[in-house]
Amino acid sequence: MRAAGPHYDPEAVDRLARRGLVAATTRVTMWLVNHEYDAAALLVEVLGSLPTRGRWLSSCVLANAEIADEYTVQLEGEMWYVKFWLDRQNVVVSVWSCWWQGAAH
Repeated sequence: MRAAGPHYDPEAVDRLARRGLVAATTRVTMWLVNHEYDAAALLVEVLGSLPTRGRWLSSCVLANAEIADEYTVQLEGEMWYVKFWLDRQNVVVSVWSCWWQGAAH
């Protein structure tokens, strides 16, 4: 899939994240917890930073047929990679990946 820009509006993602409307896979949550992060707070910070510090990389079609956006976000000296999509009603941000850029997971 080749796109000229993100599939989802970063401002809409920011608003949903700041309202706590974020769901993450167990893999994402456990990776964050195992690296001593507050998973919920970190996800809100990363997603909430998309409009100001996010750099869109691409969009892709996932195995579940959802379109996901991929970004990097610079936070406190670390470059984070995040992949997410919004549910069909645009009320929940579903996070498929979130870790340091280049981290083994």
